[in-house]
Amino acid sequence: FLRSNKCNGVNQRDLARFAMNKIAAVAAASVTFLAGTAASSLLQDTNASAPTNPASERVYDSIASRYDAKIDADEVRLGIPSLRSKLIQTWVQTDDKVLEVGAGTGRNLEALKGSAAGHITLLDGSQQMLDQAISKAASKGVAIAESVVGDVHMLPFGDEQFDAVIDSFGLCSFRDPARALSEMNRVLKQGGKLLL
Repeated sequence: FLRSNKCNGVNQRDLARFAMNKIAAVAAASVTFLAGTAASSLLQDTNASAPTNPASERVYDSIASRYDAKIDADEVRLGIPSLRSKLIQTWVQTDDKVLEVGAGTGRNLEALKGSAAGHITLLDGSQQMLDQAISKAASKGVAIAESVVGDVHMLPFGDEQFDAVIDSFGLCSFRDPARALSEMNRVLKQGGKLLL
């Protein structure tokens, strides 16, 4: 999505509702497809309903060290790493200031390596997940400007701060996806890119 007050005459609230309906349909299809896989069982085991829920944050903290190992094979089988790379390499420019919400263990870092050099901010509700991301960034030579433990529903940034906001597979776990999208839109500069 490109940030503007109106998109072809449709206001932001209507656009967010439309996007959420489409995202919900895709998410439902994805959950059905992944049923029985390690990724699905990991989520079922954790009962993680929202990363901004303190109980959920504790769950993500407790699985952070084994999270990547649990879902790597499923993501590779589904072609997700190449989709991450295509999305980021197509839309993120070298000088873009980037915010990744629900950054988790930094699964987009490989794709971001050649983009947004030194202008990457990671936000997640779990400190342990961010610790994994920071370690991964160091091992891959990716410069992170900042890592922030925070709530996607109340982003701790001023308006129009970022050229791109990335959210990979987070909307399905946010307690209020419409509000999260609204917050992501708020921190985007005019003409900024929301990459889902």
